[in-house]
Amino acid sequence: MLIEFSRHEERTPEMSNRRVITTVKKSTMTKDMELQALVTSVKALKESNMEKHAARHIKNDFDRRYGGQWHCIVGKQFGCYVSHFQKEFIYFYANSVAVMIFKTADDPAVALTSVQG
Repeated sequence: MLIEFSRHEERTPEMSNRRVITTVKKSTMTKDMELQALVTSVKALKESNMEKHAARHIKNDFDRRYGGQWHCIVGKQFGCYVSHFQKEFIYFYANSVAVMIFKTADDPAVALTSVQG
């Protein structure tokens, strides 16, 4: 997948005619939730021409579907260190675009797990 730059924002070209291969690097989700993450993300990447729009679509879908404070990062190159609920984290690639989805707590006293990407 090629990324074109425009005004310092990464654009994801139309993926609808391309085969998308997903590769899960790390997941603590149930298999059903993991599958939902992959399906939702591929759909968002195919329908959006900007990574930030795909991330918003994925985050909103998870907020609606599972409730709580979900976060989503989409891009070709980023570093991260996040805290998340133990069974609500996934990091994967859709072709060459990385996607990270995770849920955090409203209350900082809630036990979370940290991961570095």
